[in-house]
Amino acid sequence: MVRVVVPETEFKIPVQTVDALLRELSEQEKFLFMIVYELRKKHGWVLFIAWLFGPIIPFHFIYLGEKGKAIIYFLVFVIFFPAALVWWIVELFLLGKRIREYNETAGATLARDAGMID
Repeated sequence: MVRVVVPETEFKIPVQTVDALLRELSEQEKFLFMIVYELRKKHGWVLFIAWLFGPIIPFHFIYLGEKGKAIIYFLVFVIFFPAALVWWIVELFLLGKRIREYNETAGATLARDAGMID
């Protein structure tokens, strides 16, 4: 399931629904959808490089738009460095999941914004 946040509401759209909706589009509409999606999606290699700087400044959270987590991480780093270091190492194993969820949500949001989903 893809988590999509809409002002004042939150709903989930199965990824397969977006795939099915794409099949209904013309070739030109698919092409335009994919161009916009490629511009919005985040890349795993950039996330990994951002994660490398994580022990000091949590760029990987900022890259994914998770500013609240970035602030909490930085405060933990300042107050209790060993906990932040453990958290940083655990994040390495969560990077793939985070980037996948972000990109699925970006695709579903794009489909909603394009009027493909009510």
